[in-house]
Amino acid sequence: MTTTLTADGALEVTHQIDTDKPINTLQVSVAQLFGPSAAPRIEGIEVTAGNDVLAELTTITDQPQNLELGRSVREVILTYRVIGTLDAEDTTVAGRVLARVPTLRVDYDHEAGPIRRTITAPGQILNVACVASRQSPPRPCGAADSRGWLVEPDTPDRDDALLVQIQLDQTDI
Repeated sequence: MTTTLTADGALEVTHQIDTDKPINTLQVSVAQLFGPSAAPRIEGIEVTAGNDVLAELTTITDQPQNLELGRSVREVILTYRVIGTLDAEDTTVAGRVLARVPTLRVDYDHEAGPIRRTITAPGQILNVACVASRQSPPRPCGAADSRGWLVEPDTPDRDDALLVQIQLDQTDI
């Protein structure tokens, strides 16, 4: 999964799924780990295989929704945008923002493996914290790599949201 902070402050996400067995349906939902006042929203989910659009969903909620693919596939790509993710109002350092990155939970008939997440942004990613639930404190996770910041889950069933601290240049956003 690759997440990129865009100039308008949204996140663009590309999530590639490769399975050993064919799948016909994806079930998607998003856990609201940030509380209702700070909850980013996910919009415009598109599922493709090759050049074919297999399914689309305009908005997503915390309730699971099925995406029927119309055929059996082993490889699909989900793309979507996350809106309302940046928090720059409470910062004490000029140009510093905190991006709240929810996880779109994607379930299908076969067991999914761990999701590697790469985050890229204009400016410099200073650190990333994983958030497992509203009750648990954020904990540092991942490390800088050549493309940005790479986060690999502790276990395959982890669907942590992320808090990403970014130092922007004046011209970034």
